[in-house]
Amino acid sequence: MKTPRGAVAVFVKTPSLSPVKTRLAKSIGEAAALSVYRHSLTAMRAVMTTIQKESGGAVQPFWAVAEAEGVHRREWRDFPAMHTGEGNLGERLHNIYSSLQRERGRVALLGSDCPQIHPRQILSALAAARGRAIITPSTDGGFCLFAASRRLPASMWKTTPYSRPDTLAHLLTQLPCPSRLLPPLTDIDNLTTLRRAIVELHAAPLPAQRRLSGVFANLLNNKTNEKTI
Repeated sequence: MKTPRGAVAVFVKTPSLSPVKTRLAKSIGEAAALSVYRHSLTAMRAVMTTIQKESGGAVQPFWAVAEAEGVHRREWRDFPAMHTGEGNLGERLHNIYSSLQRERGRVALLGSDCPQIHPRQILSALAAARGRAIITPSTDGGFCLFAASRRLPASMWKTTPYSRPDTLAHLLTQLPCPSRLLPPLTDIDNLTTLRRAIVELHAAPLPAQRRLSGVFANLLNNKTNEKTI
């Protein structure tokens, strides 16, 4: 079946301009948390490259960059980069979704904190997002992936409370179309979720993803050893 035209936007922050993985840093330190973030981006690049290749170019990946001055930085040059705009997360999600929906029709939004996601899950979500939303929940009550193909009201994004156990539940009450939930995945936000993601990464499809399982396990082992010295 021919892959429909669409876009995938990965929300990112530029480390030299914004703090990253602040909740995780409280447990393992800022340097280790930054390492987790950078390694996650490497895996997400592999996912985005695979999506573009397997779709025959029908699906265009984008970086959704938090900082206006970060859009033209070197780390975001491999794919088109867009500024999310200012405001809270809901406003930024709305800005990127509405802009890409007008341009590309079908849109998938995801963060950089779920590097174990399967590229074909994203492509399948885009293919199925005709008249309904396809969502991959996160184990913390939010969502890792949101795909849809129709215009959505700004109020849906802006009134949803984020980073809470009821984030997805609230979003679903505001969604003006049917939805289908896929099996949940783990967002890497803290030490507990990092450990869960290591297991999920071990079973991920791409070599760049599976390598992270060992990288993150070694990082945690090294932090444990530091504490015992």
